[in-house]
Amino acid sequence: MEIYKNNLLYRVLLKYVLLAYDFAFSRISIRGTENIPTDGAVIFAPNHTNAFMDAFTVLKVAKRPVVFVARADVFRNPIAAKVFNFLKIMPIMRMRDGRENLKKNDKIMQTAVEVLKHGVPFGIFCEGTHRMKHSILPLVKGIFRIAIQADEALQGEMPVYIVPIGIEYGSYTRYRSTISVQVGEVFDVSEFNKMHSDKTQPELMNLMRDELSLRISSLYHCVADDDDYEALLDICYLRNKERAPYARMLANRKTIDELQQLKSSDPTLYQQQISRAKQFATLRRKLNISDETLYSEPSHKKNILRVLELVVTLPYFIFCGIVDLPVALTTWLLFHFVIEDEAMKNSLRLAIIMLLYPLIIIGLVLFLSRAFAWYIALGVLLLALPANCFVHHYAKVVRLIKSDYRYLKSTELQSIVK
Repeated sequence: MEIYKNNLLYRVLLKYVLLAYDFAFSRISIRGTENIPTDGAVIFAPNHTNAFMDAFTVLKVAKRPVVFVARADVFRNPIAAKVFNFLKIMPIMRMRDGRENLKKNDKIMQTAVEVLKHGVPFGIFCEGTHRMKHSILPLVKGIFRIAIQADEALQGEMPVYIVPIGIEYGSYTRYRSTISVQVGEVFDVSEFNKMHSDKTQPELMNLMRDELSLRISSLYHCVADDDDYEALLDICYLRNKERAPYARMLANRKTIDELQQLKSSDPTLYQQQISRAKQFATLRRKLNISDETLYSEPSHKKNILRVLELVVTLPYFIFCGIVDLPVALTTWLLFHFVIEDEAMKNSLRLAIIMLLYPLIIIGLVLFLSRAFAWYIALGVLLLALPANCFVHHYAKVVRLIKSDYRYLKSTELQSIVK
């Protein structure tokens, strides 16, 4: 079956994935979906920091099937290739796959054009790889090659659009964190081609790359990846007390803009601030203090209240821990012995929860229905449903108590902040 076609199993699976996605975050902010065009061929272009979770985010934004590309080496296993094809993921060759294999991209490009002609959106992570940083890598040219070929093949039948998306995670590795997603103003490829009809294709792609890079980086908390990177991040965290994901992202961007202005207007003061911030960032990481501590204005009073919360909810946490044990054990084994890429953690957690939780609930129903009266069984089952979410909440509270305590104990950190 052609990759752009749907079947009942895929449609059911997509709805299940989008439902599970909502439980992967404590707070979700998605803005700008009204920018997604309905009158042409659509290519989604998000920044890429969190492996498959970024693809789930694009599906959440699109709310319909999207065809993606992934590096070709993961398709070498025939079974894996069939699974990826069912999930609407196509291979794409890179230079590291061998120059002789790059010719295979011609056929892949043709398939991509067919996908767009049939009204199915395409999703391309145009940085070429994922990286857990608030920065943007140079964009690869594959997305522009597909867009230009699609525009030529459609011959004015419908316009071709690239839709930039900015994804900002509260944490790249912690489950049940926050996420801010912003869909930007569309990049009309067809109109852009007409405006620059005098350019060669390489020149055109370079212009498109510069424009799209600016548009994507304007949609999230983007920080230049240089020697000042960690210092700039920590200044943002210290100044920002916003809790809502989108408001936090905007406040962080504002801080970066103000720092860049300071760098131009008073380089000496800027260097003094950066020097202090570098001291702070180095010491904070050495003491294993969470960035969440910097957002939350730590105090001993807050920690006392958190400890009381832990004591009161301990029995429920033990119950939830038992229910969630298959998920926790499976993820622990995979992360310690199989998966080395930190950026894969949340994607795998979501996949494991989607696979195991239905089995856990079915097992509970069978056991409780035989062991207890129906009303007791129903009550226990309702208590068990949020088990995974509560386990992660409890772990977060424990982590914040430890992190805040280290922060409040460090007179050196306090001195740098002042």
